[in-house]
Amino acid sequence: MKTSHENLFAFALIVTGLLFLRYEVFFAPMLADTFRLITASQNPLAHTVDYWLHVFSTGTFGPQYRPISFFATFFWGREIFGEGILQYRVFGFLVFSGSLFLFYQLLKSVTTNKWISLFLVFAFMIHPASHYLLAEVSHIEKYFMPFLELTLGLYLIKKNPVLSARQVILLCLLSVVAILSHEGAFVFPFVFVAFSLFWQRKLGREHLWLFGPSAVYLLARFFYFGVPKSGFMKVNYWSIFELMPKYFHHIVFPSQWKHSESQWLNIQEWGGLSAFALTITVVLMATIIDKNYRRGFLVVAVALVLAPFSVLENHFVRTREFWGVALWLFLWGSCWSIRGSEIKVRLLKFVLLGTLLVKVFFAFDQRRWMTEFFAQKTANQELFYKSIEKQLSSKETLYVLRGGTQPAWYFTQNFAGFLAYRFPDYKFLLNYPKPASLTFIAKGTYYNHAPGLSEKWYDPFVYPSPAPNLAAQVQLIEFEENSIDHLRPY
Repeated sequence: MKTSHENLFAFALIVTGLLFLRYEVFFAPMLADTFRLITASQNPLAHTVDYWLHVFSTGTFGPQYRPISFFATFFWGREIFGEGILQYRVFGFLVFSGSLFLFYQLLKSVTTNKWISLFLVFAFMIHPASHYLLAEVSHIEKYFMPFLELTLGLYLIKKNPVLSARQVILLCLLSVVAILSHEGAFVFPFVFVAFSLFWQRKLGREHLWLFGPSAVYLLARFFYFGVPKSGFMKVNYWSIFELMPKYFHHIVFPSQWKHSESQWLNIQEWGGLSAFALTITVVLMATIIDKNYRRGFLVVAVALVLAPFSVLENHFVRTREFWGVALWLFLWGSCWSIRGSEIKVRLLKFVLLGTLLVKVFFAFDQRRWMTEFFAQKTANQELFYKSIEKQLSSKETLYVLRGGTQPAWYFTQNFAGFLAYRFPDYKFLLNYPKPASLTFIAKGTYYNHAPGLSEKWYDPFVYPSPAPNLAAQVQLIEFEENSIDHLRPY
């Protein structure tokens, strides 16, 4: 009974703390991916079996393969709850709360101290990566659902020294959902094995089955979808040596979210290597004291979840270390419970606590900046919305927005998504002559066409769609092309 009361208290404390620290995410502006994804699945043909087969058998948005997080989540969210984004924010909050509670249970197993475990949970929820991901609706299914599946899988392995057939099937299903939400989750079975070795679990045949979903994905990636060799998802295996230290930097010293503006301490140059070196030094100190060499498997686990993002040469984003933050904190927790020479133990705990306090300090500093950033984004988007709204009159008119040189495809789609979401009852034609591209926006979604390359129109998931009827009264809409910057994620 005492344990259940303690767990209830811990869960209530976690939810209360998350509400207190992250209440503003319920009122955050829609950022970047959210505009295009929340409108992308509104093709009337999306109710057909053929459409679902298309989405689950092809890449979603170029080389990315995320049919659950990019398509199914928003499709069913709209079908069940209707328009709006509040339901996604509430869903993300509940998923993250459940994940944090499971994470707390895992931490208790290594810290043997509930207060230290709660402090580590607090250090995780205050990290800027969790703040931004929870605020951007498009990231909730993409990162938080896989994290729930990761923590649930680790909890099952911790509770069961020997996995039963039913538990293996459950872990495989969790891996499938995680991979379909974000392909970077294919490393989760490797993480499960690393933690099994840390917990001194005997590896058996059942552990091989855990790699089934990842093996299927990797075969599909290499022989069906292909490995991207250019563009924003270009894979360069050598970039892991450059980008992984940067991710360690943002795990240990979560600064630089505000880029290089008004930095009181510039650690951009040496931050990555120093964070990595600090992690290895602390692990070595703890291992020398308690002779627990299995702790090295936790370092491997952190590197594993960072590896898929570290090979993307042109797509370094500061939220990608999210799963790594949790595993790094678990690693820190494993060092807290060491026994040995009083002086050595105190010195190590001083370093651990000092590092965490510096991390929390940086996180609070970034939280203040991010709150201001959200407010500015909201204000800019409203000004942009009003600048378009005042030029609209009849809903029968086709409003043409003509640009100059087309910006990156990513920003064009965000622009289209913004217009589709904020003006669902109007029709727009976004026209960029260099290179030639047309985007038709109507009824809450949009369709793309590249004259000269194809006669067909395609919806955001590259599903062939009927050509729109452009025979209507036309009115040119004036807009500042740099206004699209208000739709940038950072």
